[in-house]
Amino acid sequence: MTNRQILLRMLLIVAAAETAVMLLLRGLNLPERIDILLDAPLLALLCAPLIYWFVVRAVAARIQGEAETEIARLAQAVDSTPECVGICDLEGKFVYVNAGFLSALGYRREDVLGRSPRFLFVDERDSASYEAIFAAVRRGEAWSGRLPQRRKDGSAAAHHLTVSPVLDSSGRPVGFVGVARDVAGDIARERELDQARDFGLILNRLLSLSLSAEPLDAILSKALDEILSTPLLSVESKGAVFLTGKAPGTLLMRAQRGLGEPVRTMCSRLPFGRCHCGRAAAERRLVYSGRLCDGHENRYDGSAEHGHYCVPILSGRDVLGVICLYLKPGHPEDEKETRFLGSVADVLAGIILHRRTQNLLYALQALPQAIVESGSFEDALPVVLERVCASSDWAFGDAWVPSSDGKRLLNAARFAHAEGLEAFEEATRGASFLAGEGLPGLIWKNRNYALFPDMTEDLVLSRASAAEACRLRAGLGVPVFSGTDIAAVLCFYMGADRRPTEDDALMIFIAVGQLGEAVHRQRLTEQLRHSQKMDAVGRLAGGIAHDFNNLLTVILGFGGFLRRHLRDSPEPLSDAEEILRAAESASGLTRQLLAFSRRQKLVLKPLRLDELAGRMAKMLRRILGEHIELRLDLQPGPPLIEADAGQLEQVLVNLAVNARDAMPQGGVLTLSVRTVRPGDAHCGCPEPADKVFVQLGAADTGTGMSEEVRARLFEPFFTTKEPGRGTGLGLSVVYGIVSQHGGRIRVESAPGKGAAFHLCFPPSARPAEPEGAAAAEPPGGSESLLVVDDDASVRSLVVRALSSRGYQVAAASSPAEALALDLPVDLLVTDVVMPGMNGARLARELKARRPGLRILYISGYADLPDEELQSLTPLLHKPFGPEDLARAVRSALDAG
Repeated sequence: MTNRQILLRMLLIVAAAETAVMLLLRGLNLPERIDILLDAPLLALLCAPLIYWFVVRAVAARIQGEAETEIARLAQAVDSTPECVGICDLEGKFVYVNAGFLSALGYRREDVLGRSPRFLFVDERDSASYEAIFAAVRRGEAWSGRLPQRRKDGSAAAHHLTVSPVLDSSGRPVGFVGVARDVAGDIARERELDQARDFGLILNRLLSLSLSAEPLDAILSKALDEILSTPLLSVESKGAVFLTGKAPGTLLMRAQRGLGEPVRTMCSRLPFGRCHCGRAAAERRLVYSGRLCDGHENRYDGSAEHGHYCVPILSGRDVLGVICLYLKPGHPEDEKETRFLGSVADVLAGIILHRRTQNLLYALQALPQAIVESGSFEDALPVVLERVCASSDWAFGDAWVPSSDGKRLLNAARFAHAEGLEAFEEATRGASFLAGEGLPGLIWKNRNYALFPDMTEDLVLSRASAAEACRLRAGLGVPVFSGTDIAAVLCFYMGADRRPTEDDALMIFIAVGQLGEAVHRQRLTEQLRHSQKMDAVGRLAGGIAHDFNNLLTVILGFGGFLRRHLRDSPEPLSDAEEILRAAESASGLTRQLLAFSRRQKLVLKPLRLDELAGRMAKMLRRILGEHIELRLDLQPGPPLIEADAGQLEQVLVNLAVNARDAMPQGGVLTLSVRTVRPGDAHCGCPEPADKVFVQLGAADTGTGMSEEVRARLFEPFFTTKEPGRGTGLGLSVVYGIVSQHGGRIRVESAPGKGAAFHLCFPPSARPAEPEGAAAAEPPGGSESLLVVDDDASVRSLVVRALSSRGYQVAAASSPAEALALDLPVDLLVTDVVMPGMNGARLARELKARRPGLRILYISGYADLPDEELQSLTPLLHKPFGPEDLARAVRSALDAG
């Protein structure tokens, strides 16, 4: 019945009721007025229920309509949500599922409604979760958790399910509603986070290996164990780590796990480009292989099927090595795995670089020690090259030292730390460079280190083709300073597959600088040791000469007396002459000793060096022997030099003896005298070009000498002769005499090419003394003299020689006795070296008492400082004869 029909019926009922009431009232015979008054209220009374019903009904209809609209909206919203929504009754059967449920799981609505959720279980383990859900609903509680659900196609959907009870007005559960959200993305992200955490832990463990003090190979083995043991990689327990070798373009196996002997042998050394590992290095990219293929060149009969990840270890563009991991056949390339392996390779690159830098620092710090271990800088050069190359990526090193004339760099050492560099080593062996020429010459000229990425272009010059053939590309040159001089230039060369950094170059430069300081200290130490040795030997030689000169003075003096008394006896006179000649010869030996000790005060006079050489020629030919030709190349009229003739005669004799010993099979010795300026072709004087020198040259055609021998040529007692054939003093004496004359020596020699000595002397500013000026018989006198000498024989000789010429002579055996005598004499004749007080101090004491006292010093050796030695004027050297003594006394008295 419709609302309209109900309304019409109710109106009819109201009308009938009103009619009945009115008829009843009329039957009571009430006044009509009363009927009229009662009609309206009666009608209202009768219509009130109708009106109430109608209003309530209208309001209810409106509320119901709004509710239905809201429910429709909610149903539409639930149906359109992507989550899976399902409602079950208390029997656990679906009464509602939304479209998201049907879409996510692939069912139709009729497949679900009326069924238990159990058909959605993936496996029986989900039954426990279902029971937990029902228990919670019965208690009026909600349940939440991850519960996979089976799709219609049989696959599992990863869902997070929330189930809440549906309660009636009394709070009793009448069903339950479940909302399932797809959490596959969350699970994947969580898995990625877990994987990233695990990857990070592995990488941290790998990084911690860099702190280990173990050798690099041991560290790589542990790193390989970490990589192979991680469950995050689907790899077999087999693999290897290769590092680039010193030879350009090679890989060397440095660590392995699980590889058989055939593989270890076959793959111990791989060239770039060969097999998967070689291609990974050559192409600088990860190489994947699922199975054995044509690209797997290194295999043997019986090789098991497998795949590979070959990951290059890179530092920028430089290849440091390759990680090789074995895969099960058919294993697909996984982006996560390759990304992780790339990170592992980066960590290993850091470890390798850190260890190489550490090793290089240790090696560089030990470079100065190489000099101590080797004994000399020259012997240390090969050790230095080896240590630098062995601790770094430099494949080849060579050392260059200036030639004796300072014009070229000569190869002193070389070291190849890799195979296949024979061509470059051979090209280095005979090379030499001028300043600015080639890599060594450029460093020598610029006096600073330099790093060249490609030294094959124009820096190596004659060695460019050899470097190209050996695949050497980068070059580093470093000067080794000793003080301000460059003692050597060290050069290092790297393969084409490596690129050094400026930091590497600077590190080596700083270390080589410390090496240079060590060289400088060593050379200063050697100079000090040499000076101390020379001083000690000089003192010994001087002491011997002093005693020997006293003896010779007595022999010459009394021999002179004997010769005077035997003038009328020819045969005894001849014997006396022989004695005197022997004494004169012996005095030459003492002059050598004193020249070596440099304690003899020179008697310098202007002399012609060409005339001296000419006078000595006859004697020198006797020294050389008939198998050696002496040639003279004497420039006429060279400038005079200030020299002691006896000392220079000794120089010529020693040079002749040295040349004779260098030419046992015969040859030619050429003596030359010429005027030179620095820069002339024949000049060996390292002096400013505006100076003039008189140069004495001695060039032989003998065996020559090496750089090592030439460096020690003037050391006392150094000799290359057999025992008993030389003392090693000859050239030391030459060096001492030339130095005393203010001269310089330069030696040119090479094995098999003879030797040339260039002795340069400054010219004299004085004219030559007239010949025969000192030949007159010395006059005597009547002055009073005091002779002081601790040697009784010498003292007796001097007293007798001077008394015979009319002088009034007193004698004292010591300075103390002389001071005690306190005689008023005109001249003090005193020895220089005496016990207690030397002659110089005695002279000062007596002159303080008698300012007009004249002094004549006599000495066989004066162990005094140079400045005090120079103040001993006039000085008469022992040994001397009576005539020399008389002449010196007269000269001292007449000097005023």
